[in-house]
Amino acid sequence: MKDSRRLVLDKLKEHGIAGDTSYPAYSHPHTGITDPREFFRSVVESVGGECRFVADLEAARKCVAGSEVFLAAKEVCSYVKEVAEGNFEAEAKADAHQCAEVDLTIIRGELGVAENAAVWINADPLRHRALLFISGNLVLVLDGRDIVPDMESAYARIDFSRLRSGYFISGPSKTADIEQCLVIGAHGAKSLLVLVVG
Repeated sequence: MKDSRRLVLDKLKEHGIAGDTSYPAYSHPHTGITDPREFFRSVVESVGGECRFVADLEAARKCVAGSEVFLAAKEVCSYVKEVAEGNFEAEAKADAHQCAEVDLTIIRGELGVAENAAVWINADPLRHRALLFISGNLVLVLDGRDIVPDMESAYARIDFSRLRSGYFISGPSKTADIEQCLVIGAHGAKSLLVLVVG
C-alpha cells in the first residue's frame, strides 16, 4: 500500500502541466510622475526623512556641517570625503561590532526612486555593510541626474550579474505595533537626510 506522500506525488505526475510555465511579463511604469526630483523629495518627507537639493558638493558640505545630527555626533563615518571627513574609519575595523557606536554614516547613493523614495546603495565596496543599519543616523548623497520615476526604471539600471550586496533604503527605520504606536529608529537609523546634488 502506498503512503499518502507517494499518492500525492503520483497524482501530480499524472496531471503535469504542459506548455509555457514562465513568469508573466509585468510592467507598471509611473508615467504620471512628470517631475521625478520633486516627487522624490515629497515621498522622502512623507516617510519621515529629509531631502535637500544642493547645487554642488561644497553646498552639501555646508549643509552637513550645520546639521543637528552632525554637530551632536561623536563618531562620524564618512565614505564621501568631499562632504565630510569623519573621525571613524570603519574599514580599519576587523569586526562590524566595533562600529556599533557610530552616530552618523555618510555614504553615496547610486540611484533614487521617485515612487517610493528608495535610494539604491551598492554595498560591495563596504567592509561592514552593517553600518547602513546600525548607524544612529544616515546621510545619503545622490546625484540629481540619478533619480528615476519607478522601481522598474531602477532595476533596468542595476547590473545584478556583478553585484554581491546592495540595498534600497527609504526613510529612517520605522516600526509600529498593533496599537498603532509608531517608533522611529527601533532597528536602524533614527534619521535620514538625502542630499540631492546638482
